[in-house]
Amino acid sequence: MDGFSRKAAAGCGIAPERVSRDDLPYLFNETQRILVLSASNTIIFPKKIVEMENLRILNYHNSLLPAHRGMHAEAWAIFAGDPLAGISWHVVDSGIDTGPLVVQKSLPVGELTSLELLRRQCALAVAALSEYLPAILRGDAPLIPQAPCTTPPHKRAERPNAGVLDLAWPAKKIWNFLRAFDYGGLRTLGSPRCRIKGIWHAWEGYAPLGETAAGPDDWPIRSAGAVLKNIFPLRAADAGGYDAKSGFCQSL
Repeated sequence: MDGFSRKAAAGCGIAPERVSRDDLPYLFNETQRILVLSASNTIIFPKKIVEMENLRILNYHNSLLPAHRGMHAEAWAIFAGDPLAGISWHVVDSGIDTGPLVVQKSLPVGELTSLELLRRQCALAVAALSEYLPAILRGDAPLIPQAPCTTPPHKRAERPNAGVLDLAWPAKKIWNFLRAFDYGGLRTLGSPRCRIKGIWHAWEGYAPLGETAAGPDDWPIRSAGAVLKNIFPLRAADAGGYDAKSGFCQSL
């Protein structure tokens, strides 16, 4: 359980308990009916757990499924330029975010960053669950099969464009990329980088074009729809520590 989840649980008067994947069969091996609410959870429930007759697992996913199954859905929605994002509560089956839907709610993405969108999605998910929980507990909540989806779920190590900002992109795509990586003080997706005149650079912040200036006048970022703040070159050792899959620079 991460720090955000522990803080949320404490605010609701719930004492969190760490349970390993191997403990799940013993935890749920009871005869009475059990409802499990799965949120901020990275564990994939084993098939033998999902198929227990006395158990129903509802999972919260921060996208309008079947779009953006898997990890960091908020960032992928922003990077894709989706006009709407949202939340889904769905029954867990043997797939990844593929089970029947109980409820979906949408919200506009606008100019939100990943952190801002994630916070709004969490609030929307709580409101939706409160609305539908009585029907869920009675067992008469409607279950809607998801539309077929051939796109694989996003993996934990995946990053938009492998964490590399391409300055040749259209202005809107660059702006989406920067907002997708923006989790405020959190570094959920690590530190992206870009190549300028053959040298890898990183930056400390960004702003819409016109709000501030950074770098020499001939740097193309000034005409790309956004300005990178406090941009600096990565040393060879730092660039060598860059993991293209995770987007992390060891020196940042």
